[in-house]
Amino acid sequence: MRFKVKNTGIYLSFTFFAVLLVLLCVGQLKICLYSLISSLIHETVHIIFILAFSGGISRITLTGFGANIKRTNDDLLKPYKEAIISFSAPVFNLIISLVVYLIYEKHTVFGTVNFVIGFFNLLPYYTFDGGRGLSFLLKPILSEKSIAVILDILSVCVTILFSFTSVYVFFHHNRNVTLLFLSIYMIANLFVLNSKVNKGYNY
Repeated sequence: MRFKVKNTGIYLSFTFFAVLLVLLCVGQLKICLYSLISSLIHETVHIIFILAFSGGISRITLTGFGANIKRTNDDLLKPYKEAIISFSAPVFNLIISLVVYLIYEKHTVFGTVNFVIGFFNLLPYYTFDGGRGLSFLLKPILSEKSIAVILDILSVCVTILFSFTSVYVFFHHNRNVTLLFLSIYMIANLFVLNSKVNKGYNY
């Protein structure tokens, strides 16, 4: 599915609908709705900082695991600006989670969803905001090869820890499949992705 907003093309990929369908099939309607809202907030924050720093966006592809944003200018910005773009959205999700908790003085579904999205995206993994942001923070002091090795090691360690955690949550918290599904995605990506810094702008 595709449409345009001014000069920016908006694309909804197959995985976007697939993930929503999986959540609906396992009876997670409320989580599905809050996840969609929180993810849209997340991507909007990325877009705001991209527009502030680089000027324009030609295409946004929404997937089940985030968004691929193609800028009008494909040149990378200064490392600190790229790091700010990467870290801004997950940090904003964590701020929302904290504000909701302070207002209601308890954990809510919306607050928890924002916390999970923020925390998950800050993990130092290849395609996550945390991995991308870390690579740009290290760029001024390390070579591309050294950064790649560091991300390789961190991504494998994060995947192992996250997978064990998701299995534990699945068997001890009402068979929640959301984290399990994400861990499968992370494991699959270890075999199809490399840690080289690229211009794909996956957020």
